[in-house]
Amino acid sequence: MKIISQTIVLSFCMLLICSQVNAQRQSSDPESLMNELSIQQGVIGSLKPNGQSAFTGYNTNLEYAHFTGDHWGYRTGVSFTNALPGCGGLFTIPLRVAYRTNTYQTVDGFLNFSTMDEFIGSLFSLVPSHVEFNGGLSLGYARSEPKPALADYYKVNNPIVLSIDMGIRFNLHIGRINLFAAPQFSYIPTQNFVSYSNNGTRKEYEPSFFGGISAGIGWRY
Repeated sequence: MKIISQTIVLSFCMLLICSQVNAQRQSSDPESLMNELSIQQGVIGSLKPNGQSAFTGYNTNLEYAHFTGDHWGYRTGVSFTNALPGCGGLFTIPLRVAYRTNTYQTVDGFLNFSTMDEFIGSLFSLVPSHVEFNGGLSLGYARSEPKPALADYYKVNNPIVLSIDMGIRFNLHIGRINLFAAPQFSYIPTQNFVSYSNNGTRKEYEPSFFGGISAGIGWRY
């Protein structure tokens, strides 16, 4: 698994280098950069009821995004989540519609707006260059692993995963480089994970609502 992860990261770095070479003739103005390749890592966990054991993991996302001149676009890529209890690995492919506000790089943007779009962007102008809102679906596969020797445990109930996702990205531009933080919330209706007691009795808890936070770096071109 470690070799596979390293291969994916290396392939992504090669794509990043190629896109950098091809983009040298283009402007570095963020408003004119319609494509992005990015990598991000973070933590995700279920929004669990009281009394249940934690269900958290770590995820790595490789994404491609494309936008149009009216700020609308889409995101897709591949995501891998590990360390989820009872799950040997969660692999998903997201497809999301995205909208990003105008770019504000200085505090002056806070007082310079004439439309609702500019007003939303100006609210965050003290920190990020702009804000992106995205939402959509992810389809994937959850790999099960043997029952652990614990009093309580989780197991994969359904390997085919479908999630409904909503997220925000706070972006900061440095030339063509984009640094970002990305909170996200997801709902998984496919009942993929189930909690059990040590005697094999199924509990009335199936993690469905998740929240997470990640940080990453991207290349705009």
